[in-house]
Amino acid sequence: IEYMSQNIGEAVVNYLAKAFPENVRLIKVSFTSNGEPALNLKTIHVIKNRAKELCDAHPTLPRFKFNFATNGTIISEKDLVELAQDPSQDIFFSIDGYPELHDQIRTLCGGRSTYQQVQSKISFYKQQAISSGKKLTCSTVLTALNDHYDLVLLHLSDMGFDGIVTRPIRGSNDTPLGLNAKSVNVFVNGYRKMIDLIEHDAMYSEGELLRKVCNRYDFFGRLFTALILGEERQQGCPGCPPGYSDITKYSLVFDINGDVYVPCRDFIGLPDYFLGNIFGSVDLNKATNILDPIKTENRSTCSNCWASSLCGGGCYNAALLSTGQIWEPDRNLCQIITYVAERAVTLAHDLAIAKAGFLHDLINLAQKTSPWHKTTW
Repeated sequence: IEYMSQNIGEAVVNYLAKAFPENVRLIKVSFTSNGEPALNLKTIHVIKNRAKELCDAHPTLPRFKFNFATNGTIISEKDLVELAQDPSQDIFFSIDGYPELHDQIRTLCGGRSTYQQVQSKISFYKQQAISSGKKLTCSTVLTALNDHYDLVLLHLSDMGFDGIVTRPIRGSNDTPLGLNAKSVNVFVNGYRKMIDLIEHDAMYSEGELLRKVCNRYDFFGRLFTALILGEERQQGCPGCPPGYSDITKYSLVFDINGDVYVPCRDFIGLPDYFLGNIFGSVDLNKATNILDPIKTENRSTCSNCWASSLCGGGCYNAALLSTGQIWEPDRNLCQIITYVAERAVTLAHDLAIAKAGFLHDLINLAQKTSPWHKTTW
């Protein structure tokens, strides 16, 4: 296992402080990709301390905030207390639903269960978060193992999560877990059950489930919020703002040695998407040249799709894994997107007629949680 050194972590912060223009008010550093961040807390502490030093010395620099994702297996309660008490730090837990489902994928050596261990850490952090005024958020991967996505959502809600992110699995499509022509109906049926549950709760109860998924990262929530905010997406990455804009002005991805890649964590290590190194030169124009041609308006597979302005063309990594080209979307994923988008339109329509006040509250919630809305700053 390789880790980012403390020196490189500090150099990344120095680079970020210089890379973004003066009108940027916030830089969020996410320790969320390609590994468990709790394995390298020393470097994370160095990164955060360096960011504080720079901001204290240069008040005109953007504020730094940090996002930390953990699977909850090795992180200590002491570290969870520190994360909860740090006002610049957000955290979310990776958990895949009820115990039997979670333990089908997330096991320790020898197939040992991790659910109880993770659940215990989540409960502990929840108490710390309440006292610190923070939200409890999770990220869940949905697979082809079964189609009871409704039960997954209910379980996560019952655990007390304030924000819930569920997404279809990304990865090789030739595994039993993955999305492919044989398994696509499992995913569609799973989303049908989940959205039926969300819809019933929204129309006939308090709508807490819809509130919890109303964010730009949840697969259904992202399409729903784009719809109710009137966003028109030209790029498929959640890190890119609505409308078309150069994503490198908003997002960068760093490898452990300071290499910089086209802004997608799953492109790390792929030579075609390498932009340079922070200790040498970084060609951000290369990212623009790669991503400009795959705006939805330039993609023949998207130009005639009614849902393209909501999804922005889908996940680049999913396209690469499925078709070998980032500009050619995964048609199986497209099938799920169009179904989910249609359900989002129907739900927004029904809420506008029957529960306009609730829909207005959801619009306000989506605006507050959107990094592109002025209230975020």
